[in-house]
Parts: sequence; structure tokens; C-alpha cells
Amino acid sequence: MTILAAMSTKELWSKLCDLLIQRMALDITKEEWEKLTEQTNKIDAELKRRGELLS
Repeated sequence: MTILAAMSTKELWSKLCDLLIQRMALDITKEEWEKLTEQTNKIDAELKRRGELLS
């Protein structure tokens, strides 16, 4: 995965939206769901660290 601290806030929000859309897919496996959730959580944490997302 990309180093999140090096990404712009706009890039992080875009990636977060993409991940959330992927998680809504009907044909997603449990393993894929867990991987996407893990990535989403990391981006959430980075956005919170930057003060862009409330806890």
C-alpha cells in the first residue's frame, strides 16, 4: 500500500471513496471485505491525524 503520509488530503479522500464503493459490491468475498476494511481504517486514521475527519 502507498505511504499515506505522503499523499495529499484530496488523494486520501478520493482513495477512501473508491474503497467504500468497492466494499458495497455484491460479489465481494469475506477476505476482500476484510482487506478493504483494513485499508479504509488506515486512511480514516490518517485523515483523523491530519484533523480532516472527526473521531
